[in-house]
Amino acid sequence: MRILLLAPVLALVLTACGSDPDDPAPTPTPTASPTATTPAPTPSPTPSPSPPTAPLELAPGRVGPVEVGMTQAEAAATGLFEVDVPPPEGCEGVRPLAWAEPYTGLVDVLSSADGTIISMGVLGDTTLATDTGIRVGSTHRDIVAAYGDRATEPAAAGFGQTGVYVQDGDAWIGFLFDVDPSLMDLAYTVTFMEVTRGEQPRLIRSGC
Repeated sequence: MRILLLAPVLALVLTACGSDPDDPAPTPTPTASPTATTPAPTPSPTPSPSPPTAPLELAPGRVGPVEVGMTQAEAAATGLFEVDVPPPEGCEGVRPLAWAEPYTGLVDVLSSADGTIISMGVLGDTTLATDTGIRVGSTHRDIVAAYGDRATEPAAAGFGQTGVYVQDGDAWIGFLFDVDPSLMDLAYTVTFMEVTRGEQPRLIRSGC
C-alpha cells in the first residue's frame, strides 16, 4: 500500500515544478537606436583676391589700382602681385613684390626693403595705356596732343635718351624716347613709361 500512495505524491511534485503554458513570454527590452550626429560645418577657405580683368590704366603715380607708396600688404591685396619672390638669375636678394600673370615681364615694380612701392614701369607692352590713350609706341606728337602744356619739354634722360614728363600734384608719369634730345622731334615714339610719386621718374632700369 505504501508504494501505491507514493505515486500520486510524485506526480503532484512534478506537476508543481513544471511551467505554466499559459504564462506570458517575457517581453524583450527595446534597444535604443543611436542618435544621428550632425557634423560640424567645415569652414570655407578665404578666397584670394581676384586681379582685375580689364587692361590696367596708367596715370601719374599709379598703374590700375596700384599706387606708388603702397605697402607690400596693400599691393598684395589687389591680387596683382606675388610676394617675396626669388631674384632673377644673376641677381641677388629676394624681391618683396613681383607682378603676377598676366603682367609678368610687361610691367615692373621697384620697392624698398620693406616692400613699399617706389616706382612702376611698362617695359614693352602696347595694351597698357594712360587714360588719355598714350602707350608704348605713341609719338611725342600724341603726348603733346593729349597733355598740352602739362607735358614738359623734352629733356636728357641719360644714355643718349630723352624724357618727357607729366606731373599731377606729387605724382608723376614719364615717357622715354630712344633718341638724343638734340635730335628729338614729334615723330619719335615712346619706348618705356614709368610712374613715381614725390620725384620725377628716372626712366632708367638695370638688369636686376
